[in-house]
Amino acid sequence: MSNDTETVDLGGNSAADLKRRIDRRVEIADAADELRSKLADYKLDDKNEGYKEPAIADAVKLLRADPDKVLKALTLDAEKRVYRKAAGVETDLAKAAVLARAHAESMPEPKSKSRKPRSRGE
Repeated sequence: MSNDTETVDLGGNSAADLKRRIDRRVEIADAADELRSKLADYKLDDKNEGYKEPAIADAVKLLRADPDKVLKALTLDAEKRVYRKAAGVETDLAKAAVLARAHAESMPEPKSKSRKPRSRGE
């Protein structure tokens, strides 16, 4: 067996073939890193524009899902509304906002935390 990198026997494969296989994986990994970075930039832009990431992520997930999965997700959402209503949880967004505001206004003001400096002898 020769030490030439083109003819080194690696389990019946040449070093050049192995190098080609490694290089193509590196290329794909680099492209994936670039796409992940681009996605992170998009998410930051969406957040800065006031959009909610969990809602966008859910819409993307459902858009990419098969119709059976979408149906199951929508059925679960409908069931949650029924269960919330049965439990007495407000299901109307505008009414829930009014209730949340009223609750926040009824809360006592938080006490300020003033700390007295401790002496070393305590």
